[in-house]
Formats: sequence, C-alpha cells, structure tokens
Amino acid sequence: MISWKFLRVLCTVLLLLPPVHLAVLMTRETRETMDHSPDAWAREIEAYARADAHASLPDQPIVVVGWRRVKLWLDLPQILAPRPVIMRGLGGAIIEDIAFHYMRLIGYLHPEIVVLLPDNSEFHLRDNKNAP
Repeated sequence: MISWKFLRVLCTVLLLLPPVHLAVLMTRETRETMDHSPDAWAREIEAYARADAHASLPDQPIVVVGWRRVKLWLDLPQILAPRPVIMRGLGGAIIEDIAFHYMRLIGYLHPEIVVLLPDNSEFHLRDNKNAP
C-alpha cells in the first residue's frame, strides 16, 4: 500500500511541475528578448537551417518573417495559396536582428516577396540608449 505522505509529496511535485516549466521557458525567452545582441536568436536560426537542410525548398517563395506571432499564424499559407509560403518567426526579434541574419534566415531562399511582421515593442524594447 502506498503511504499517504508519499501521495502528498507526489501530488505536490506534479502540481508544481507546470509552473516551474513555464518559469524556465519565460526566463529563457525574456533573457533572449532583453539581449540587444543579434546573436540572441542564433538557436532558432540554427534550427531553421537544420530543417531547411532536410527539406526541399520551393522556388521564389513568399517568406513571412518577424517575431513570435508569425509562428502562430497557421492559416497564412492557405490564404496566400497557390504561392509557396515559408514562415520564419524569431521569438521577440526586432528588425535589426532580422537584417543582421538576412542571408542565413531569408536570403538563401531567393524569395519573390518578403513580408515583415515586427513586434509591437519594436521601437522601445531592447533599446540600449539612454534618455537625454
């Protein structure tokens, strides 16, 4: 028979796992967002490069690039059909990050059209300038 104390500890651990996991994910993403270096998104760009190495890429696609919202817009390829669409979302990336990684993220795809969806905080978040 399982002891009552063991069940309480097990239930407590199981209840605490989701908030701890969320905290870890949010901490990592916040750290990447607040890092004003364009290399903050290297992990995601490498993931796209690995996926593209194993996929057959279409000729002259429409490339949609921007922050996290791009990954969540699941029906956009159906909206833009029959043109092939490639989605490139980078966490909380800003335009400077996308421009810095242009060749690794967009350029080698030889897109016909590039759609840029910047973050709402494009002009004030991650700005390392001081007010006068």
